[in-house]
Formats: sequence, structure tokens, C-alpha cells
Amino acid sequence: MLPRLNTDLPLGVPGFRPFIGARANTAEARLSGSGAPKGEGENVTKEPNRTNNDPEALGGGPGLKRTEKEETENEVIPLNAWALEPGAKETRVIRTDIVRISTTQDKESKLFDLAKVTRELIVKEFHRRTEFYEKTGKVDTSIMPSYINPEYASYKQILGAMNFDEVLRFISEQYRSFKELKKRAREWPVWMKPNPPKNFKPLIIIIRYDNYKIDSEQRTIKLGYYGITLSYKGNLRWWQQREKQGRLMLIFNEAKKRWYAYISCYVVLKREKMDGHKCGIDLGQKYLVTTVTTIKNSDVLMYKGSKLIWDYLYFKERISRNDKLFDLGEIDRDYWLEKRKKYYYKRRKHVDEAFKNLARHLIRTLKQLGIVEIYVGYPHNIVKDKPTESNVSFWSYWKLMERIAITAENYGIAVYALDESGTSKYCAYHGSEVKRNPRGLVWCPHDHVLHSDINAALNILRLGGGQIPTSFNTKTYIVTPRGIRPVKAEEGAGGY
Repeated sequence: MLPRLNTDLPLGVPGFRPFIGARANTAEARLSGSGAPKGEGENVTKEPNRTNNDPEALGGGPGLKRTEKEETENEVIPLNAWALEPGAKETRVIRTDIVRISTTQDKESKLFDLAKVTRELIVKEFHRRTEFYEKTGKVDTSIMPSYINPEYASYKQILGAMNFDEVLRFISEQYRSFKELKKRAREWPVWMKPNPPKNFKPLIIIIRYDNYKIDSEQRTIKLGYYGITLSYKGNLRWWQQREKQGRLMLIFNEAKKRWYAYISCYVVLKREKMDGHKCGIDLGQKYLVTTVTTIKNSDVLMYKGSKLIWDYLYFKERISRNDKLFDLGEIDRDYWLEKRKKYYYKRRKHVDEAFKNLARHLIRTLKQLGIVEIYVGYPHNIVKDKPTESNVSFWSYWKLMERIAITAENYGIAVYALDESGTSKYCAYHGSEVKRNPRGLVWCPHDHVLHSDINAALNILRLGGGQIPTSFNTKTYIVTPRGIRPVKAEEGAGGY
């Protein structure tokens, strides 16, 4: 039976989390379930710790030696709907279609005017609520006082009562998330303490679910109150399967100088089987993902991230060259800013596309193998513990985990996160401390040699309660924004 539909759930957009504050919505904060939208993070429950004293977690082996601190941190945290509801066969989730908007000059001018008004309203409310919080220490998550505020009468007239209400709900979601974040921040380090949202820069138009209509045959979006009909390019995947229509957001991409529509809706996902094999995943820099399953003689999937590192260094050099030309006075400020935005957008877009390709290829392969549970090792506090350029600048581990979790959710696979501390220090088979040598190998005192990422993935699988395989094969792939390709033998297919 389907769970009750919660109409209070915010129908948001990827990249627009309910909390938009001073980077308190970090990977560590979201891993604890407090930075995600309501319905994705607030209802997160944590299972009891699975340590080396838990026979189920050990899979019958000698176990992974961990310190007392590492044992307390090793909590299994659900990352998608199937992990939150292990026994469910159906679940409701929020999905968003993104399409490009085609506009005329008159319509585009109207959209810019509405976006500026919306941004002005959001900034004013952010300042008002932040000042209230700083004076009283209380977080204002209400809607009605702002709705009846006579100072906002002009905004209500321009946006319309329904859309004005939806903007206030959007603002309220940010502060509800901040309130939850604040409650859970007592045990966090000082650098993770959250701050209330204070600024908002994107040009955005927020439309309530009942104030727009979509004609998929004509490929048009009609905005009710504004009387504007917009044409779009692209296909609507989730909207065709919708159970309930959600919020519409029109967002202007400053790098591409184009408008995009983010159409959210509720959809029902189903899964065929709940019993099957488990999988452990280790995240890294050289190898983005290393995957080990409980299936004997199955393939260990290793995805190299060298192409993304090259992309990062390429765009870093282009940005540096652009900055140097501006410092020398050879280009003006407007041209410098435009090129800078373009380079940063392309670099981020390459990473996003590569993550999508990786997740799709990985999850489809695991689905064919009969995997029903995935355990991902998260490098907790790695930015502070190892503040190197590779850990700070290349990409976000959380984004990769999130992409894997969402894709797995579409295929009926539950995904959990656990702290990976110590998984590279001890042998997965013997439990003894290993020595790390060049070329990514670990040497066990029992004359056992294994790739460090595979060893870590095996330990993660063990901590997730899976029986680690005694034999396996290795397949290596290179991740690119255009797709996934296998590594040839002469390129080092074994990953060693």
C-alpha cells in the first residue's frame, strides 16, 4: 500500500535546496539528513551501529579493526526512498524535468521583470527573517504574517496571490531547513555551524502548481496569471508519469543566456524484488568509484576519473589566462566576467554529465547482477583532514553519492552511506593492518596483496553486512562527459 501523500513536501529543483545559507549545507551536514528537502532529509532514521563486533556486519570473517571513535561514527544512513522504506514495493518521490524555453523579445523582457521582482521579494524576506533571528534567537518559518504584510501589496499584485504565496512557501522552506540544521548542529565542529540565508542571486520565477498548464503535444507552457504562453524544447520524462503536478520554476542561466523550465511532480516508483545481493562502493580521486559485490567470481567495476581531472586542470588554466589578460588591461571587465562565468559553467557541466553517465552505467550493470542494496563509503571530513586541491576543488563526493542514490532509486535499489574511516588501513580478509606501497597496492602481513581501492570497497561491503567474495575479476572504465568507455589492456585494464 502506498504511503500517505504529504502535500506539505516542497517540490524543489536540483541545485535549489531548501537551505541556501553560508555553506552550512555541506556534505557532512546533508549526510546527517538535515540539509535535504523536507521529506528527503527530515525523516531520515539511523540504524544501529554495525561494527566489528556485529557478526552480521562481519559476514562471518575476522572483521575490520576500528577505533572506538570510528565505531561510533559508523552509522548506516539511508540515502533514497527504498532505504527509508526497506519493505515497500511502491513509493512516491519528487522528480523534475528540465527543458529549454524559447522566447520572443517581448516575452523575455516580461520574464526578466518578474524574475527581478521575485528576487527582490526573496532578498527582503531573507533580511527580515535573519534580523528577527539575530535579535530573538528564534527562526521564523511562518507564511501568513508575510502574506498579509501591507508592505508587500505591490509584490502580490505583480506576482498574483497564488504565485506570491508560493514564493513565500519557498522562502519558508529555506528557514525550516535552517531550523532543522540548527537543532542538529550542537555536536558539529565550529566550521560546520549553520548561518541563516541572507542573500539570493539567481533570476528565478516561481509558479504554483495550479497556475500553469503544459501542452506536451504543442510543447507549450501557459502561465495562468501572467497570460504568457512559452514554447519549450526537450522531452518530458517524469511529467508524463506524474501523479500530481508540482511547482514550476523558470530559471535564467547566466552562462548560456537562456531560460530553462524546471517542472516538478510526484511520481510513483515500483520495484520488483527486495531480496538479492549487496554491493560495496569506495569513492576516490584516481578511481571515482570502485564496486565490489557479494557475488562470487563477479566483476569488480573500477571507474577512472583521470578525464575529469584533466578537464579541471584545462579550465583552471583557461580561467588563469583570462584573469591575467584582465589584470594587464587587454580585455574589459564585462568580457572578463562573461568568459569567467562560461568557464566555470562548462567545468561544472562536465562533472555533472560525467556523474550522470557513471551512475547510469553502474546502476544498470548492478541491476542485471541482481543487486538490491548498495553501501557507499563516505570520506567524512576529508576536506578538513586533507585540504589538498584534489579534495577541495575537483568535485564533490556528496554530489556523486547523491547521483548514484537517485539513479538507483529509479531502478528499485536501496542505497546507504557509512563512514569509510579505516577501510584502507586494514586487510579485508585478515583484519590486520596493511602497508601501502606505490601504484595503489596494499600489502598484508599474511603475504596478501590487493589494490587499495578494492580493499576499501571490500571493507565497506563487510560493514554493510555483506559476505565478501573470495575471488573476482576486474573491469576498468574511463568516465567522460560523453559516456563511459572500457580501458584497453595496454592502458592498464587491471587498475594496477
